[in-house]
Amino acid sequence: AILLLKKGNDKKTMMPFGPHLALGIYLAFLVGKPILDWYLGFFKF
Repeated sequence: AILLLKKGNDKKTMMPFGPHLALGIYLAFLVGKPILDWYLGFFKF
């Protein structure tokens, strides 16, 4: 997303997927359980 903000880049600019995947895994490891519990709380009757 940061590359798209730079001047001269557009939607066709190739971006690596690995850093985004690694960041998502890291965040899921840190705060995944509380977020999952919060989300599943909507479906409990």
